[in-house]
Amino acid sequence: MSTLLMTMSWWFYRFQKVKLVRLPQAHLQKLDLSAPESLTSEVFREKLEAAGISLYEPDNVYKVPASHSLKNSQENITCRPLTQADEEIFTAFCADISEQDLDDAWVELDHWVVYGLFIDGKLAVASSLYPFRDSKLADLGVVTTPALRGKGLAKILVSYAHEQMQERDYFLQYRSQLDNLKSIGLAESMGLELVGQFEGEKTED
Repeated sequence: MSTLLMTMSWWFYRFQKVKLVRLPQAHLQKLDLSAPESLTSEVFREKLEAAGISLYEPDNVYKVPASHSLKNSQENITCRPLTQADEEIFTAFCADISEQDLDDAWVELDHWVVYGLFIDGKLAVASSLYPFRDSKLADLGVVTTPALRGKGLAKILVSYAHEQMQERDYFLQYRSQLDNLKSIGLAESMGLELVGQFEGEKTED
């Protein structure tokens, strides 16, 4: 299987579905990567083990496909940014959602950018974003009030967020643990495209 180590220094790509590993520059210097044309995934992992570098379990990484476009045609649905001025609205919204779902979604009003979808003036879906490392990628979290799930509302809000982020030259990404079937199902329901897996280096707290 062909592979390529990018000059950015900390991305390892394995083609078919892309596999990414993030490493700091100092750790790359411990690895012998002088022949990237012969570097397979298996060889790369052997080099990591020999250098004493451990990785977290991989996450699935999804993106909004280029063809993704969902224009809202319902007059009673609006999308807009949420700010601290919406704290009361957001608190009431969260009260209808289980603590586990809130933890899984990790949508917070004080995140970098927050968007909401309203139906007849009531918050139904919330999505927050935060820059991924020092890249132009923005991690996406989204949660819908239980009574309105399965109606395609999250997809509408993600489309709105995608358009807003494009204006800032950012790209949305959604990450899910491989065994989180609910999260994977949400990604599929929102029309997101699986592009590969990401593994980060384990670090001491």
